[in-house]
Amino acid sequence: MSYDFLLRTIMAGQQIKDELVTFDPDCIPPNFEMARLHQKASAVGKNSAEEEIVNMQEARCPCCLKWTEKTPLSVKVSPLKLSFLGTGVPLFFDFIKQCITILIIMFCTSGDYNLITNIAFGTSCQKDLDDTNTSDNCDLNYITQSSLANKRLDSSLMNLQQMLNLVSIFIIIILLQYIRIQQRTILRDCDFHTTTPSDFGVKLSHIPVENAGQIKDRLSKVLNEFLEKNVPYDPKVLKYMESKMKRRNVKKGYKIPPRIHSITLCYDISKYEQLNAKKESFVKEKQKYLEKMYENYSPEDGLLQKVDGVYVDNELNEIEKNLEAARQQVKLYFDQFLDSNSEQKEFVGIAFVTFQWESDQEAFINLNRTTVWGRYFGEQTKIFLDDQNIVVDEAPEPNDISWQNLHIGNNKKIFNRILSVILIGIQLCFTSWAIFNISKLQQELLEKENLLLKKLASLASVIIIFINYLLSYSIKKIAAFQGFSTNTGHHISIATSAGIAQFVNSALVTWLVFTLLFDENYYKDGGLIYNQTYVFISNMIIPAVTAILDPFYWLKVYQRYSEEQKGKYSVCTQEQLNKLFENNEETLSDRYAGIIKTMLMTSFYASIIPLGILFSIGALTLLYWVYKYQFLRRRTFKQSLSFNLSIEMTEVLEYMIPIYCFSNFWFQYTFTKGKDVSSFAIIGVVVGIVNAVLPCYELNQALFIIEDYEQVTRPYKKIEKSLDSDYSRNNPATQDQAKEKFIQSMRVNK
Repeated sequence: MSYDFLLRTIMAGQQIKDELVTFDPDCIPPNFEMARLHQKASAVGKNSAEEEIVNMQEARCPCCLKWTEKTPLSVKVSPLKLSFLGTGVPLFFDFIKQCITILIIMFCTSGDYNLITNIAFGTSCQKDLDDTNTSDNCDLNYITQSSLANKRLDSSLMNLQQMLNLVSIFIIIILLQYIRIQQRTILRDCDFHTTTPSDFGVKLSHIPVENAGQIKDRLSKVLNEFLEKNVPYDPKVLKYMESKMKRRNVKKGYKIPPRIHSITLCYDISKYEQLNAKKESFVKEKQKYLEKMYENYSPEDGLLQKVDGVYVDNELNEIEKNLEAARQQVKLYFDQFLDSNSEQKEFVGIAFVTFQWESDQEAFINLNRTTVWGRYFGEQTKIFLDDQNIVVDEAPEPNDISWQNLHIGNNKKIFNRILSVILIGIQLCFTSWAIFNISKLQQELLEKENLLLKKLASLASVIIIFINYLLSYSIKKIAAFQGFSTNTGHHISIATSAGIAQFVNSALVTWLVFTLLFDENYYKDGGLIYNQTYVFISNMIIPAVTAILDPFYWLKVYQRYSEEQKGKYSVCTQEQLNKLFENNEETLSDRYAGIIKTMLMTSFYASIIPLGILFSIGALTLLYWVYKYQFLRRRTFKQSLSFNLSIEMTEVLEYMIPIYCFSNFWFQYTFTKGKDVSSFAIIGVVVGIVNAVLPCYELNQALFIIEDYEQVTRPYKKIEKSLDSDYSRNNPATQDQAKEKFIQSMRVNK
């Protein structure tokens, strides 16, 4: 996006000259000082205190307008204090802690008994078995001795185990409800401690698209009339305005701010993406030409200099003309959205309204609240424009909106998502088939006497993890076409699909291999228990080590160093260099997918491999601290993911109940040849099915009320200058004008 404006910046106590901070995204060669400034602005840290900001009004990055003066946070910082990154971040760390808690409860209620009785009282596995007895061999070693197979023939121990498993199930069900209460409490605390644009905003949709040039004024009139008629000023707002009036000079008076602060219209920007792609093609052409010229000439050479705004080199000048023409096309395209007389055919019938007072926003939503099913059956809001009912929803954060997808209709989204599910299913079948054959080959190698082949067979668990990484990467690519209107929805789709797919590959496929192909070889040499124990160990070590090494971070460090070495010979644009100096972006979906995989896999094998619970506790504990360090030191957050991501992941986590119940029943049924299945195992299956169909989150909301804190009464105009984003500055169609207006307001209020 091309825009030019001037912003004086304070960095390291020294003022940089105006000409050094004029931001031109296509500038070649780039300004490395500006890139370092952007690096500071994109880093994770708490913005300086508000009283300090008054003296640093110009300390913002020229390209993104984020504060460059930040306070680094300790790794020991409470996750709640990371709410400025979006409510999704504190909830993510709470999710990991709650998952660890679930596993500890699972181990303390049934896993410890399972492990102790397997080791101390189990006699079903024996050392040095006679090879002639091969029908039910279980060779005693460190793996089988700690597994359920070692007490499979003791019915009293098995039945007591199933009773404790049932107790564990009920406790985990209660704990999952507590987790939901904790999530809602954290959401309330984040909302209280962190002020964001969504606290003042609502999303309006189904707005008439005809005469869009005048739609903002007409919509503002309708909303103001509704507020005047239906929403009286909150008493605290009246008290605030009264106190302001008393402080003002009588002659000067106090101007009451409008109740509607701003309205941001949304447009179909697909044409912009085409125009921008055309512009980028000319940028690449210029870069290739300069690389060729730098082989024989210096950047200071007269041939590569401008005289009266024109390059001396004719070919370079021609490329620059084409590039400038492409820039102008982009500018003209966006200028139409500022012209109230233009048709604005790209308007998609969606607007984000920012209220002046948070109490007005809350009252407006409560008076116009509807549900998806209610709308389907004719439920309407109280807002009409040109006899068309306007749908009102809570607004996501500006950084959470996928502006490029807002024009996609519901039918298209449904088609895209069905197609995506089919494609993911095909990929899952392919990867499952690969793992199926790897597991089959593993068994064939284990049957051979060659020691080297047996060692190679043990690598199967590592290969499964590698295949899961590839599967997650492909799922992310497919999810990009699903057309979610928020980044949170997009990452919910990735995390859910990838988490379940990885669970299928890591747990279910190998179980099917040993069940169908190898005559239920669960505990014999090289059987399912051996294989999955190695998977648990690999799952504890490999993700943590990979995260600690963080190869993509170091790759970016090397790329920065290489570009800095080029200096004036660099052909990066300023925008490209700024992105290079950013840390890698964090989106949470991959992290959630790995955690979901670990939890579901553990619940499936907890009954026969109790040590797996301890391995998973260790894995999640390691990842908690590694992820926290990465987020604070080696990542940047461009998206403010909402609490819905954590809520939906908890819904997926509910699957562990029926999975745990089924596996408890199945493995006892298999070990006893179906002759002595505990009634507790059957009850557990019924409980798991019932729990799976219940609307647990809705029940939690109905049964447990979370009291909100009292709102802090301040108008939006008083806090907007401390915000790193708003709807106008994030909307690609309006961000140029909005950023310039924002800078001018900073200078006026200096």
